[in-house]
Amino acid sequence: MNVLSPGPADTPMLHDPGRAATPVKLPALGALVDSDDVAALAAFLLKPHGTSITGQNHVICGGASL
Repeated sequence: MNVLSPGPADTPMLHDPGRAATPVKLPALGALVDSDDVAALAAFLLKPHGTSITGQNHVICGGASL
């Protein structure tokens, strides 16, 4: 089993007016994680070339964990 751990992503939650007092902090690469990138990694892991990758936590954070 693998785990996908996305960092700050551009989702509707970030545009909620209730978050106005808490601005988004961009990760080190200067952009939020693209949900399409997370989906692409998930798709890769489910295809034949991804079957040998097991037991990993894939951090997709745009540099936030640096």
